[in-house]
Formats: sequence, C-alpha cells, structure tokens
Amino acid sequence: MTGVLCTISPQNGLVPGADFVRWNGAFGSPPEVRKYFDRLAIPRLLDLPGPRTKPRTSKISDDEWLAFAREAGYEFVGLSYVKTAESVLDVKERLRGSGTGVIAKIETREAVDNIDAIVEAADGIMIDRGDLSTAIGVLALGAVQKHVAQACRRRSRLWIVATGLFASMRSAEQPGISEVSDAFNAVLDGADYLMFAEETAIGKHPELAVEAVRKVIDAAAAYVALTRSHSGVEGDGTDSRERRA
Repeated sequence: MTGVLCTISPQNGLVPGADFVRWNGAFGSPPEVRKYFDRLAIPRLLDLPGPRTKPRTSKISDDEWLAFAREAGYEFVGLSYVKTAESVLDVKERLRGSGTGVIAKIETREAVDNIDAIVEAADGIMIDRGDLSTAIGVLALGAVQKHVAQACRRRSRLWIVATGLFASMRSAEQPGISEVSDAFNAVLDGADYLMFAEETAIGKHPELAVEAVRKVIDAAAAYVALTRSHSGVEGDGTDSRERRA
C-alpha cells in the first residue's frame, strides 16, 4: 500500500497521519531536526541540500548533515542533484556500517540519462518533479516519470513521487481535479510514497492534505483490487515493499 510522506518544519510541526517524514536540510539545524525526528517510530529522511540555488537559511554543509544523520541513526538521507551512480556509491561508502540508506533524487537531465545505473546503486529513488521539469521541460515529465517507475519496479527499489502533488492545498482546503488524478495514477504506477513538501511544511491545511491524499490512495487500491486480474491495467498497483515480500 502506498504511504504518505510529509515534509515537516517548525511552522507546522509534526502532521498526524504521516507514514514517513522528511526534513529539508536547506533549512534548520540538527537540534531542530532532533526535536521532531528523535521521538518518531516511522522512517525519517534528511535531505542533503547539495548545490542548491534556491533560497536556504541553513549554513550547514552536506558533509555535516551526512555525519549528523549517520550518528543519529536516521533511516535515509536524500542525495540532491544526482547526476551519476558514482555519487550515490560515494555516499553509501561513507555510510557503510550504519543503518542509513541513500535515496537518490532525480532532478537533473544527467540523472535521467543514467537512471538505470542510479536505481541500481541507490536504496531508493525520489522523482523531484519541480527541479526535473525545469531541467528537461515540463512536457517531457510524464514519460520520464513512467520510465523511472518501471526502473524502480524492475529492481524493487523504494520509489517516492514528489513535488506539486497537492500544490493547491498550500492554501485551499481540498485538492484540484488534476491533482487527484495525478496522485491516483502515481499509486497505480507503484509509488511507495506520495510526498508532500510545502503542503505540510508551511501550508495552511496540512492535516486536510494528508486526509485527502489518503482517500485517493484508498480509492486507487480499491480499483487495483477489482482489476488486477484483468489485462491492460496500467501498472500492477504494488509498491516495492510488497514486491520485496
């Protein structure tokens, strides 16, 4: 079953109903992260900012964040602006002996070109559709998302769909029509998690966003249950956790 990944921040704090939580390392400090992460019994993802050009307030380097995540025992770090499998393998080597896995964020043209090798190297994949659409053009995004989904399914890798999921719910109380369809189809493609960023970190209605996407996930799961035995269904509706079982 697809889960809900929520980005958290001091503004909204922890959001009830999350299956997985994320902290964006472009903001905050280790004490702030510990305040929220260390009391949770669900997977935790600390994103390393990488060569970020967008606004950031944290002056902590990727190396410092990586050392902190390893020492704290968080389940995953997110590697930003990945271009090759070698960068993933380098971080995995630095995490050797820890229980922390590496999620490669697909947000560059080079990552798309090298997707099979990156999927093979990483513990999980996040398709960051905001930066990726800037890199390859928004009209190419749909086909690339399908390709990434297939690559993750073939290797039973954790797969996260991020950015713009319910963007309207940063202020609105319910998602738009196209947003619901987008989330529904991501579930059919086998996404392990649908990720909220600003919707839960700084949005006005974080709990409503989680409730709404949960209903979409349940609806997609019910559809799969009714049609799985039929041919011609898009995807198989199973996430990588089910395929690894």
